[in-house]
Amino acid sequence: MIIIDKETNIVERCKPVSIQDNVIKEDFLQKLLFHEPSILPIGEIYPDFSKLIPIMREFPVKSGYIDVLYATPNGNICLVETKLWRSPEAHRTVVAQIIDYASDLATFSFQEFCEASTKLSGEGAIDSFFKTLRRDGIRVNNIEFQANIQQSLSTGRFLLLIIGDKIYPQVSLITEAIQSAPHLEFSIALAELRFYESNSGYLVVPNIVGRTNEVTRAVVKIRYEQSKPEIDVTAFEEETKSTRGKTNRRDFLSQMPEDFADIFLPIFEDWERRGYTISWGTVGFTIRTLHKKRFKTILEIAPYYSSIYSEKFEKSRKLPTEICQRFRTQVRRNLTFRQLLSEDRSYIYYKDLSLEDYSFLLREFDTTIKELTDYYSKTS
Repeated sequence: MIIIDKETNIVERCKPVSIQDNVIKEDFLQKLLFHEPSILPIGEIYPDFSKLIPIMREFPVKSGYIDVLYATPNGNICLVETKLWRSPEAHRTVVAQIIDYASDLATFSFQEFCEASTKLSGEGAIDSFFKTLRRDGIRVNNIEFQANIQQSLSTGRFLLLIIGDKIYPQVSLITEAIQSAPHLEFSIALAELRFYESNSGYLVVPNIVGRTNEVTRAVVKIRYEQSKPEIDVTAFEEETKSTRGKTNRRDFLSQMPEDFADIFLPIFEDWERRGYTISWGTVGFTIRTLHKKRFKTILEIAPYYSSIYSEKFEKSRKLPTEICQRFRTQVRRNLTFRQLLSEDRSYIYYKDLSLEDYSFLLREFDTTIKELTDYYSKTS
């Protein structure tokens, strides 16, 4: 690597920094990415992430700490996990790790997001968060930004960015980890930062070498994009018509845990007979009801999880407290749900439930949906 002037004269020769030299440390890499997010050419692939705002290093979530967390002025969220590669197997570990972090982050409210970012509590955390943005010269519409961040958190619509000094072509290793989080609407990109040593410091050359081509209902295709003639990898090649649009009842049921679908189907068919508005998405569906000429979501269900009427979910959806409180009182009779509600989760995962627990939950959902539908019908 050489640096030349405008007359093509060599100004400086740069020596590649070998991975084996162990010169570049992960802490150094994280500091670089936090203070200079423009070094990442991620906007070329994902235009919505062309301007990254550093939020925090070591952002705390239940399963650990996100190395670097960014947001964009329009409320998109990017998680970064750094890894100095020593073997191809490192891919499996770091991808599973960042997806765990994304799953944890998807349970946050905007309030909790600000509290974790500022290490403050209460409404002061939100004020402090926006003051920090303004102090850094960033101008956002507070109301729209908050709404968009909350939407990203609620849906898990994140960009997961894995950055290292070397990305191996065995990206097929990551498909198993991606399959573990079908409820999130994330994308993954793999980036290399190559370092070259010069007399004045280091020259950094970034390169996006891989990305998820599609993450729809946990059907994944990976492209390894770095231009090297000896590498030709397609990690997932199945593609069917059903992966390209919204899901449907047949596909939804086929993805549910064994035996859970048998319990769910009669309840669902009864919801259809009652004429509830069921809106299918790419992963699952929502039940909506008309309120003041607008549809309002009152329940979210995916093959592996459901929303639950916790205080957090009640506030985020602005649902009537009396009805949600009745639901919480009822389900607290069950030890499993008593524990889950104590954690104030917005969503509950079926892997945490027995078939008896799930059947109990559906009965309470059925009652609460009817109460909410009646409530909004009367107040419209």
